[in-house]
Amino acid sequence: MLDINLADGDASPIFEALTAAQVPVLICTAGILPPRMRRSGSQPLVQRKPVDAGRLVAALAGLRLPVLV
Repeated sequence: MLDINLADGDASPIFEALTAAQVPVLICTAGILPPRMRRSGSQPLVQRKPVDAGRLVAALAGLRLPVLV
């Protein structure tokens, strides 16, 4: 889960690194996606703040997480 609009900038570089490594990302934001993310071509899951707990749990459950052995 990644909060993208921070006081010192946006988290686009972190988002890009995670998606390049095929790590599922759920974005929580009260704003809009930064231009870099909108142009990335990926379709991240986004939850708008304030996030409803039930919707958040459902979104997290729907992520395709890697299976660790």
